[in-house]
Amino acid sequence: MSASNNFIKIALAVMVVLNLIVISALFFSQKRHSKGGPPHHGQKGRIEAVLKEKVYFTDDQLIAFRGLKNEHREGAEQLKQRVHEARRELFKGVAAGNEQQASQLATDIGLAQAELEELTFKHFYDIRTLCTEEQLPAFESLLEDITRMLGPPPPPRH
Repeated sequence: MSASNNFIKIALAVMVVLNLIVISALFFSQKRHSKGGPPHHGQKGRIEAVLKEKVYFTDDQLIAFRGLKNEHREGAEQLKQRVHEARRELFKGVAAGNEQQASQLATDIGLAQAELEELTFKHFYDIRTLCTEEQLPAFESLLEDITRMLGPPPPPRH
């Protein structure tokens, strides 16, 4: 039981950290985008424009990208729905005081979150495979911008 509790604690900690990263990314990406940083994923067509203007994607590559984007969106939405439903059940269990159910739901949430991270990795990897050798440096630079955007904010300057 102790190993199970440790796993659940670790899964919950990972989920909290991931949620903080996502919230930070949303906040800072809006701030950064207004300063010319990488685009926010919610801006329809903006990522395609960046791929065309900075990575020099061809029309054929953009068509393939749209397919990958739609595939990723569908998979991500299913996983987010699983997380949402499990969280709803988790909070219903607070009133009932069902710790066993809470442990299982927390595990389910952590596993779905991990699947979402893997799906996102695969999505960017698949986009990378669309690039030619000449486009790879620009794409990797874009990935570095995205990674910086998702990371912790820089320390305040005094």
